[in-house]
Amino acid sequence: MRECLLDPPALAELLAAARGGVLARVRVLDVSGCWLRDYEELLDEVCSRCGEADGGLQKLALEHCDVTRLPRVAQGVSLSGLLELRASYNPLQGDGCLGVLAQQRLGALRVLHLAGCELGASDAQAIANSLGGPACQLRSLDLDDNPGFGATGAHALATLLRGCGELETLTLEYCDLDASAAAEVLGACSLLRSLSAVSLHGNALPAADAVMR
Repeated sequence: MRECLLDPPALAELLAAARGGVLARVRVLDVSGCWLRDYEELLDEVCSRCGEADGGLQKLALEHCDVTRLPRVAQGVSLSGLLELRASYNPLQGDGCLGVLAQQRLGALRVLHLAGCELGASDAQAIANSLGGPACQLRSLDLDDNPGFGATGAHALATLLRGCGELETLTLEYCDLDASAAAEVLGACSLLRSLSAVSLHGNALPAADAVMR
């Protein structure tokens, strides 16, 4: 069993079995579209137990789940092998993103989608701290619809981008970037040879510069 697509009742049932090792080889967990606001602690334990015998989770999707934070794995459990994290359109403002990412180094991550998560400048800095470094392998970064970033968040993300030599796509639409902040992001993007698409629609910059291909 290497992949699970679950609704909340099934999540509860599976967790009961998981304590006997059912999730030990699960590497992909997709609960997108499930209402999990009341199941966050349950989700924590599921994520902690996934892949115990096989190197941990590689892909986690929880888009449109109405969770207020990213999963907090148990002490001693690492998400360092996570390759994809898709958690768009959840209200992760406050400590929901920052507190979790501050505890994890996600240098192996190739896909990060956190669009519409009500993130702010401090969350942008947490993302940069968690993913940044010479070993950054990020290929796709989607942070659309986070107007709380502003200029301070854009600066943190531009710093991250300069080290993302493998990045292929970047979307930062409707993030309340002024012309100076957008220019800083685009300047960082200009250094990335693998980058094939950038979208900054909905920010304060000329239409001709909103998308680079």
